Amino acid sequence: MRLTVLILSILPLVVGLIGLLIGPASRFGLIEPRTGISLLAILAVPVALATLGGLVAIGIATWRMPQMLGLAILGTLPALALTAALLMMKQAVDSNPFIHDITTDVENPPQIIAGADKVRDNPPAYDPDAPVPGAAEGQTLAEVQRAAFPDIQPITLPVAPAEAEKLTRDVMSAMGLAITDERRVNDAMVIEAIDRSLWFGFTDDVVVRLQALSETETRIDIRSKSRIGASDLGVNGKRVRELSQRLKAQHQGS
Repeated sequence: MRLTVLILSILPLVVGLIGLLIGPASRFGLIEPRTGISLLAILAVPVALATLGGLVAIGIATWRMPQMLGLAILGTLPALALTAALLMMKQAVDSNPFIHDITTDVENPPQIIAGADKVRDNPPAYDPDAPVPGAAEGQTLAEVQRAAFPDIQPITLPVAPAEAEKLTRDVMSAMGLAITDERRVNDAMVIEAIDRSLWFGFTDDVVVRLQALSETETRIDIRSKSRIGASDLGVNGKRVRELSQRLKAQHQGS
């Protein structure tokens, strides 16, 4: 019985730690991100079984061997954490459209310029007519986005362009976005930034375009796009929505 508890405690510890370390390995360039995602998919069933075994070990230790309860709990935690993370990822995939490019202006989205030549699977150009996997037949990227994120729209603030630019920089910095480029494109100011996911370090491009409507009014358009991955798990939509809400709130509070 002691050996059974020991094995059922060590297995989830080993499998869980291996799975949890895949993210940092991808983040720091030790493995390709696509390889990391593939490894997680392979580990999904083993880690679920290891977690179940760890819970059995906790039950046995609680009932018959309380001196091994601490080991059983500590051994099960990594696999339990990884299982929870995988379930959250699956829920995010199931509850969001299979897209990775969100913008407030699907007709004329802000262009990715500084980040265009960086390592990426997804091209920097926006294709509103691109088909979307899993969507209704014939639905395009622009149509799917409008249906999934109807609240994501251009922002108009009653402030001078220079003030809007400062406001945008402050909000982007407060969100932890790393600004990488600022330039004039035609009659608009374009601010580019990147954001990296915590676990895998996936890099997303964030572009904000500010265009003067008058001396006291500015239109702001936002775009967020993943460099890698067909599905963004809803992250880009959430980011654009948060940036929009913060800009409005910051203006109202100023």
